[in-house]
Amino acid sequence: MRSDFSIIGENIHASRVVKKNSPRIREGRLCFDGGVLPLQEDGAREVRPFVVAANLLLHGDAEEQRAAGHFVASVARAQTAAGADWLDINVDECGADADARCAVMRRFAGIALAASPLPLVIDAAQPEVLEAGVEACRASRRDALLNSVTPATTRALELAARHGSGVILLPLTVDGAVPASAGARCDEMRALLACAADAGVAPSRCYADPVVMPVATDPRAAMVTLETLRLYRAAFGLIHVTGGISNVSYAMPARAIINRAFARLWFEAGADAAILDPLSVRREDMASPRPACGLARALLDGVDEYGMAFVEAFRDGHL
Repeated sequence: MRSDFSIIGENIHASRVVKKNSPRIREGRLCFDGGVLPLQEDGAREVRPFVVAANLLLHGDAEEQRAAGHFVASVARAQTAAGADWLDINVDECGADADARCAVMRRFAGIALAASPLPLVIDAAQPEVLEAGVEACRASRRDALLNSVTPATTRALELAARHGSGVILLPLTVDGAVPASAGARCDEMRALLACAADAGVAPSRCYADPVVMPVATDPRAAMVTLETLRLYRAAFGLIHVTGGISNVSYAMPARAIINRAFARLWFEAGADAAILDPLSVRREDMASPRPACGLARALLDGVDEYGMAFVEAFRDGHL
């Protein structure tokens, strides 16, 4: 495994879901290493623990705030121990408005920075929330990477240039669509890199995202992403390449098996970073000499269209 390959731990994310019937939830509390997070009974079948933690940090009593802080810190420590090089923080579903999300970002970032020596990836749709995260990193003298810049959010490049932060560039169209072909994504990335250069962000601080899409809805999704990655390497040279590995398995069962197989293909295609769950996909999974799961590879190669054989194997207990 290349020593310069960076793992961005993705687990401090507002969209994370835990089913209410999970063994981790007992008597209305989410159990985690070192404590419990109190939950509200609302009749829902699942809970978003980081949304709960955010609400407790902003509105809870002293004991609830301590529990929420311990929860965020425990996730930061676990990812650090599992080999992450960065910690990604997303609070886009926390709070009713930008002010609330800024407050949550400051709290989450501060907790993560205190719990771990790692730098942060600040993942937010709104520039003011990005800035709140960057300011927390600067206060701790820690690097920040902004996730992500699209043609519609190039204001974030000014923030990156002002603070010397890196940026993850996402090659969407102006109206927010994902280009269907690798060539079209490469064209969008070329334009984004030009915008970054104009804003004063050096190529060495740019992370190009090939856009990982789910194979459950498009059998060619993984192949197009890997083709885009290779085009980036050929066209743009020594920029960084990263992306969200786990997106590829969205809506599929046995997601960890698919993610590990895709991570190997991702690494082999020339990426030097990945956004993933380091507790599930480890460095050795990417560089292992052992062959990846054949069913997962067939799914990613588009041979098993829409994963019919993979799902059948899962239902029959073979995975």
